[in-house]
Amino acid sequence: MVDCSLDIHNPLVSVILPTYNREQTLERSVASVLSQTISDVELIIVDDGSTDSTQQVVDTLCDPRIRYIRCDENGGASKARNIGIDQANGRYIAFQDSDDEWLPEKLAVQTAVLESTASVDFVFCNIKRLKADGSYNVIGSNAPDCGTSAFMERLLSRNFIWTQSWVARRDVFMSLRFDERIVRVQDWDLVIQIAMSKTLHHIDRALVVAHETEGSLLSLHDMRGGDLKVMLEKHGDLFKSYPEILATYYRAIAVANRSRENPDYFEGVYWASKALLLKPLKGRFWLTLGLALLGRVGSVAESLVRK
Repeated sequence: MVDCSLDIHNPLVSVILPTYNREQTLERSVASVLSQTISDVELIIVDDGSTDSTQQVVDTLCDPRIRYIRCDENGGASKARNIGIDQANGRYIAFQDSDDEWLPEKLAVQTAVLESTASVDFVFCNIKRLKADGSYNVIGSNAPDCGTSAFMERLLSRNFIWTQSWVARRDVFMSLRFDERIVRVQDWDLVIQIAMSKTLHHIDRALVVAHETEGSLLSLHDMRGGDLKVMLEKHGDLFKSYPEILATYYRAIAVANRSRENPDYFEGVYWASKALLLKPLKGRFWLTLGLALLGRVGSVAESLVRK
């Protein structure tokens, strides 16, 4: 048992764990951090305004490495993670989610790379995504070599570097932060920025188990149009090098618009047209524009757009 009177300063790794109403899974996630083969860690739990028994769960966890920060209101995952960054004391910073698990050797494997290779800023690993039916797939396996055009092309197409897999030098997050305007894919936006300006290293091993829960995996078409627009605003010049991916984003904004309670007809047509102009030979872009022009009449064919 850990001595609860012990005080730990200047840890090797600061682990930031934002949580919101995850009383059922939080203890499992915390345990996987505290049972790492590297014990020189601090765990910063940022409670993003939970209304369940999250605080009571944390109160039962007697470990001096835990620091609990309670937010009065729900400000979103980006804000919670940024609060954690501001409070971090570690040489390295890692992130955990409140419904997932780490393998015991995760931090040891990743920090070993950072300790031995000064040129590497950011290390990520694969994630075993466990589905509700017991099946699983591995996120990040066989990724292209970091720093290549193929790597960036895959990253812009779909995020395979999930937050739970990150360990990075502290100074990475002194200049780059989670964008609080983005509601659902803050990690994707930030890792694109990191990939553009820092040196990444991929460990082709699944050191994280992600448990599938509602909203835990998003496709482009499930994202809010606002999130996509922010990403295009920030990374527009980069996207221009990958016109088919850029057209797919335009199309996804048009589809997201149709999913709103009160779709904006002209916005849907605008983004669908932009997609088609970039890739006029792709049938799905013609279909998207046709449905946008039909407005609500085309809602019965919405499932076709998502294929």
